[in-house]
Amino acid sequence: MIRIEVRSKHGDSHLGHGFDDGPEEARGLRHCIDSAALRSVALDELERQGYGVYRELSESRAETIENIETTEPGGTDFENADEGARR
Repeated sequence: MIRIEVRSKHGDSHLGHGFDDGPEEARGLRHCIDSAALRSVALDELERQGYGVYRELSESRAETIENIETTEPGGTDFENADEGARR
């Protein structure tokens, strides 16, 4: 099993880990993200809370999630992490 540390892009903070031993329906991938590292903001609240720049990204990700069963399998960011990031 490979455990890949997930870190924030800008602050280099530890967010959790990605693993390659997940269920087949998830292409063998699973993640464990520290809940303290997350802050959920409803799509209709993004602008008001100062996250409006992420609305388009959030909407496109929501479409991807809705269509995940009909989408061809593909890679994930942590599948392609360099060896130095794998632990």
